[in-house]
Amino acid sequence: MPQLILASSFRYLPVAALKQEERVATVSHILVDDQSCKILGLIVSVGLFRDKKFIAFDDITGLDSSAIVIHDSKDIVDIHYIVKAHSAYKKKVSLVGLRVRTESKKNLGTVYDYAISMTHGLVMQLMVSSLFHNRIIPRSKIVSITKKGIIVEDDSLANAVVVPEAA
Repeated sequence: MPQLILASSFRYLPVAALKQEERVATVSHILVDDQSCKILGLIVSVGLFRDKKFIAFDDITGLDSSAIVIHDSKDIVDIHYIVKAHSAYKKKVSLVGLRVRTESKKNLGTVYDYAISMTHGLVMQLMVSSLFHNRIIPRSKIVSITKKGIIVEDDSLANAVVVPEAA
């Protein structure tokens, strides 16, 4: 089973480069391909003026709760050089905050986090919150993702893990 990590745990993590043996950036957010639910990489802030740059998912050599590790600071590039990443960045699709509905238009709630497979670089589960409970929806039930919301299969209600709210 792949190691799953919550996307929220990436935010503001420092990025360290092995070759330079120092902190070289700070994670701003995760860039997800809305067609494949694949993690393209990380948008990071670099330098005094906090310039936004890109680190491809494949360039991440390590991760723990305190830092992201890359081999070399040269792995941090201008996002305009990576066509697919630049295209995804311009779409400004962020999974967190998107409404989730079934194909028959039943509202399931809003994404508050998602689990990523560090082995495969894929969004594996959506954590969805509604007024009365939370659901975990597996990636296999995702039909489509747009800036306006996420559509999941109608049987997602039957297959979602319902997590009761803490009292």
